Amino acid sequence: FFDLYDEEKEEEPKWDLQKDFSIETDEYKYVENEEHYFLVFTRKLIYFQAHQLEMGNQEKDMEITHNEEKLTLFGFNLDYFNFFPDFSLKLDNPNKIGDYVTDKLLAGFSTYVRSTAFFQTLLITLIFPLIMVLLFWLFFRRTGQLKRFKEYFNIAAISSIVPLLLVFGIAWVFPVVLNWYIFIFSIFYLFSLFKINNMPSEY
Repeated sequence: FFDLYDEEKEEEPKWDLQKDFSIETDEYKYVENEEHYFLVFTRKLIYFQAHQLEMGNQEKDMEITHNEEKLTLFGFNLDYFNFFPDFSLKLDNPNKIGDYVTDKLLAGFSTYVRSTAFFQTLLITLIFPLIMVLLFWLFFRRTGQLKRFKEYFNIAAISSIVPLLLVFGIAWVFPVVLNWYIFIFSIFYLFSLFKINNMPSEY
């Protein structure tokens, strides 16, 4: 589909991506052994959606399996500027437009995944732990044996080794465990601080 509405002219999009590609519409009602893939070109981005909006929804009885693969709703949109700077539909051979768009989508989505993974890794392994170190330092420095921020930082660095190795190993089988890293680290770090701050003083 092409939806070349102009936001600057306050034009409304032709397609409502939140509801139009749905089994509730006459055009896209579920038919046995049929699959729908939607591609919308706008002035600024490309929108891709695999299957109707309700696909995989148990309440709507849309848990469908084709060739032992469970069909699940999947969609994303990528802007031309960041992911397809050289995108053009002016091809010498129009018959190759399908392959061309598919290659561009795969390349753009790979770029998106890499950038997202980098940001998520930075957030989980550096920014969140630093916030936790700061919070625990402010909380324990008056009552515990450890007083300096550097001490809390060093313990955090050591405490992160076990959770990081544990999560890294499990993530090969269950990638979702990456989202649990900050929780596992926080518990292990808090336990380490509690043990150290409650050790008997030699003085």
